[in-house]
Amino acid sequence: MGHAEVRFHDGRPYLLEIAARVGGGGLDEIARLTADHDPIAAVVDIARGVRPRVRHFQPIGTHTTSMCLICAAGTIAAVHVPAEVSESDRTFLLKIVARPGDVITRPPHGNSILGLLDTTGISKEDAVE
Repeated sequence: MGHAEVRFHDGRPYLLEIAARVGGGGLDEIARLTADHDPIAAVVDIARGVRPRVRHFQPIGTHTTSMCLICAAGTIAAVHVPAEVSESDRTFLLKIVARPGDVITRPPHGNSILGLLDTTGISKEDAVE
């Protein structure tokens, strides 16, 4: 499997990573939610010499949206996540990586993020909402 990660700032792309690996940051969960495919189990099966359970890609009707939570450069004073986000059954990954006192940098001086948020929905628009 291939994994590429690019972030955009002020309309310009910044290449962060290209790797031959199972994607991280919830990509395995996205494959399970949207296509009933478990890439981690497939990699383990291949390592054990067992034919993995695979089929032609077939979406199952669940859409996902994955977002890096980005804020302005500066020192984090506080982080608050509304309960409607943190407790939602549509939020399958919420990872806050910045803590009070952390210094956030923006390109070209760095590319810190506040966190990650992945949600589900019955359409792209629904997942974004």
